[in-house]
Amino acid sequence: MDGIKFFRYICYYAQEHANFRLAELNSIARLLSIDLRIDGENYSDQNPFVSIALPDEESAMKILSRSAKFYEEDYTFSIRIESFNKKVSFSQQKDLLKELDFLPFRGSVKLKQPDYTFYLLQDFGNDCNQPREQPSRLFFGRLVGFGQRSILQNYKVTERKFIGNTSMSAELCFLMANQALARSGSLIYDPFIGTGSITLACAHFGACTLGADIDHNVLHGKGRSSRATGPKFRGPDENIYGNYSQYKLQSNFIDVMILDAAKPAFRNGLYFDAIVTDPPYGIREGARKVLSKHEGSYAKTKQYNLSKVYGDLLTFAAKHLRIYGRLVFWLPFHRPSYTDELIPKHPCLSLTSNSEQVLNSNIARRLITMEKIKNFSDDQVTIQTEENLQKLQDSFRNLYFKIV
Repeated sequence: MDGIKFFRYICYYAQEHANFRLAELNSIARLLSIDLRIDGENYSDQNPFVSIALPDEESAMKILSRSAKFYEEDYTFSIRIESFNKKVSFSQQKDLLKELDFLPFRGSVKLKQPDYTFYLLQDFGNDCNQPREQPSRLFFGRLVGFGQRSILQNYKVTERKFIGNTSMSAELCFLMANQALARSGSLIYDPFIGTGSITLACAHFGACTLGADIDHNVLHGKGRSSRATGPKFRGPDENIYGNYSQYKLQSNFIDVMILDAAKPAFRNGLYFDAIVTDPPYGIREGARKVLSKHEGSYAKTKQYNLSKVYGDLLTFAAKHLRIYGRLVFWLPFHRPSYTDELIPKHPCLSLTSNSEQVLNSNIARRLITMEKIKNFSDDQVTIQTEENLQKLQDSFRNLYFKIV
């Protein structure tokens, strides 16, 4: 907005999942109603520094809470030096500190727990094989705070009571939770919940979560353990609710259901704030759906084609998301044959972000975020959408198994 003064801040990111940064940053700003401006002209995925402009420091602190009075004469301070793409020796750091003597600081130096911490950040370029002799950019500023990377240690897969063969890493789960705008009181659903890794991250931010899966053994915590060591079979408290209990999030757990995603059982008029999921691709854990006829306690299943999985997912989201609710899901691709045309589309859903996670030279998956922009009607899925979904299945499954 014109007339509002903006202040420049430097975000110093961990050099992991770089392709997801801007999408997550924009989602957090949207969730917290923050007027964020990103310096896209000088941004690169190969570099950890992101320059942003915000109206005040309170906005910066709010952003840090999700991704993870000024000076008096008697304050204490310290200056720290960080460099990207080149190691700077201790003696070089001392020389740099001497060059900062011109700064008008009147306080006293205190290395541990000072009132204020300042950072000098040096950028030696993006080429790790041939770093620059001198930094291409220098940033100097006061430390506002740190992100939420500390929670990743608490939620990492090996620390959870209940895990499976395909349990997602904590970092990606929290990234999805931010893309879904998970917050206190929001209702979030995962139709392929598995061991509940994604909804657990959403619950951490206060969301009420509901999930479903066709695999009754996973939902009931039965069968062999996925851990390399320890008992061969899962214990009585190794289930999704056990993970919620471990992190004291029982009040955010609504329930889980044995349900066929191809035949959703929800009535019309039930709306979610977000749908988050990692559909099975048919490689390690194949997608299944219920046969039309079955006998016994549990239904027999058959293969659930990848194109049908995503077609049904988008239709379900179009029906059961509230307006401006979000669908966040992973989509696998054969990298050499990828085009944007292969992204599934629905007239009710608008693409918000599309970020790539490279798995190897040929295979990747993309985190797709869509937002519902209008109400659903049964005649909205076009033939073009169905053709694109079939191309998606052919390009990934056939080429993947040909490579393997």
